[in-house]
Amino acid sequence: MHAWDSAVILGTLTGGLFSFLLLAAWEVLLHYIQCSSTNRRLLPIFPAGLFRQRIPPAAMITSFLTGFPFLTTLVLLPQRLQITNDLSTLSAGQRFITLLLPSALGSISGGAVRQKPIYPWILIVAANGLQVLGMGLMSTLDTGIEVQWQTYPYMVILGVGFGCGLGGLNILARMKVKPQDSAILMALLTQLRILGGCIGVAIATSLMLSYVAQHLAGKLTSSEISGILASPVESIGALSLDKQALVRKVCGEAWALQQKVMLGVSGAGFLAGLFMFTNEGMSPEEVGVELREWERNGRQIA
Repeated sequence: MHAWDSAVILGTLTGGLFSFLLLAAWEVLLHYIQCSSTNRRLLPIFPAGLFRQRIPPAAMITSFLTGFPFLTTLVLLPQRLQITNDLSTLSAGQRFITLLLPSALGSISGGAVRQKPIYPWILIVAANGLQVLGMGLMSTLDTGIEVQWQTYPYMVILGVGFGCGLGGLNILARMKVKPQDSAILMALLTQLRILGGCIGVAIATSLMLSYVAQHLAGKLTSSEISGILASPVESIGALSLDKQALVRKVCGEAWALQQKVMLGVSGAGFLAGLFMFTNEGMSPEEVGVELREWERNGRQIA
């Protein structure tokens, strides 16, 4: 780990800030070139028109904030099952399907409705609410080695929230932009979701490492703590049974703390989703067209 005032951290932050300012300046320059010329070969990644509306910026913020707990959960939950609950990699992956399957089904929930129009904003708010509920429930799990039965319904709630939020966000965002900006907005939502997830994983990992190092100090040797911090799944097996139980308990507590952080971010995502309010709906046929068009745009972007 590196201190906040170390050369590695300061250099990374300075370089990232400089790159961000350089990107912003380039985007502003492209906007003025686009407005003053008929040349359309160079187009900005962030069209200024998107930020003059209410829903696209709110969708970007919501995508960023919901990506934080989504990707972090995908990374950390299987680790929790392996470290705290002493499951094998295969067994943890099998149990993780309890979250992945509802997420996949939830992402196509809009197209599954055949009778009534779809109101994406309602879908987004409900999905974000499920994420908040699921994160709160997951933070209440104990640190025992046995997997509590409540873990599985909690994962289902989270999965449905993640999936429905993804589908609703993309459908609603496409309803409020010009056709020529549609693919750009889809790319922005995807990249912001990934960016939020990457930042979430970094914050959650840093939080866990600090918590574990602090609470194991004086109870394990420095070499044992270093091994746990570097590779907990592999290192824990070399410890005595008493030390294994202690490490599992401390890692479980650290994971609960991570969940509380993600609960706060999910709550912020819920509030951001409220700013996307609209009473416009889409028929099932329009939803199908939107989903197919989104899929084609996604392949073109990739």
